[in-house]
Amino acid sequence: MQDITDKLRRWKELKPLYDSFAIADFWGDVSEWPDGLKVPERVGTKEEARAFLLLDKELRQLAEYQDTVVISDTALQQIFSEIWKRTADSFYEDEKNDVVTEWASYTAMMSTTPQIYIKGLVKTRPLILLYPPSPEINKLVTEARQCICFDVPTAAIAVCRAIVEAAVVDIAIRAGRIRPDQAVEEMRMCEKISALLGTSISRKSPIRRNVNVFIDEASQVIHVTREADQDLAIRLFGDALKVVQELYGYYRPQIGDSPSSQSKWLTP
Repeated sequence: MQDITDKLRRWKELKPLYDSFAIADFWGDVSEWPDGLKVPERVGTKEEARAFLLLDKELRQLAEYQDTVVISDTALQQIFSEIWKRTADSFYEDEKNDVVTEWASYTAMMSTTPQIYIKGLVKTRPLILLYPPSPEINKLVTEARQCICFDVPTAAIAVCRAIVEAAVVDIAIRAGRIRPDQAVEEMRMCEKISALLGTSISRKSPIRRNVNVFIDEASQVIHVTREADQDLAIRLFGDALKVVQELYGYYRPQIGDSPSSQSKWLTP
């Protein structure tokens, strides 16, 4: 897990310099730029353009392979989300992609095709938080992505539910809504959610609604009343990360930015 706030801040500083360098490299002197092109205060140098490209490549690789990232600025989180989307959109177009090359060699030995694996990899974005989550959550995010990539959707959705459950327990303990010595393993999922949300979040609030809708859909799969496939697993993975991000963001004033070291057993 990496804190990439400084990298994104530098990316944001270099981006306009790179853009101006690219335009100047094409059109020449600023005085020759066509009407409609905004003349920048300063045109980036070749070294700054090269630095931007290297940093952009590094961030795109993080968007592809990192399961959890810490970005302590919400505006920079949006920038990283856009980098991830751009990376995912272009992933399939690169026939020389290392993942395609590597996994194509295993097709004969595995039931998962490279296409299914790659789809799972690029369609599951990293968990983005303002501060480090508990190690338990980080491990579960990694496990859920692996299940999706290997096309085990029911297992993936069960792990996604565990991600939300781990976040609920972590926040509830740190916010003082569940005692550290309380037998959390004996509590049902609905009891854990009630302990955290209580009356602090309205029943009509988007956060409570998103929690309830996710738990309902995930439970349908886990209790075998709904068939799962990779597309559903990918969507519920995204929903789980959204719920976790919303919960940590909402309770941040109460729990601070330090991750909990408390680890609790998760109940089925």
